[in-house]
Amino acid sequence: MVILNDKPWNIEARAHLLDQNITLNSSIFIRNNYKTPKEINPKTWILTIDRESVKSKKTYTNSEIKSKFKQHTYQLTLECSGNGRREFYPTAKGNQWTIGPLHCVL
Repeated sequence: MVILNDKPWNIEARAHLLDQNITLNSSIFIRNNYKTPKEINPKTWILTIDRESVKSKKTYTNSEIKSKFKQHTYQLTLECSGNGRREFYPTAKGNQWTIGPLHCVL
């Protein structure tokens, strides 16, 4: 893995880690805009859905998310919009990603 910066964490995989049909969890890129919380307690963690596009604010606990919603499994490709930024000319602002922020997950 290649650390682009650590405050906040932004990490991409080296190309050879992307050779498999399914990317290993240990090789999935990390993309953050803000610092990582020091501690997250799954028993007290709450997801809040709010802002200008939301008609009514909603909050869910971790256990509500697991119990109220049907689970689905899909094979999907995740890609950071900065993928390949290092190759741009002229140079683009931001983390200089190569090909590492692209993964196929299950």
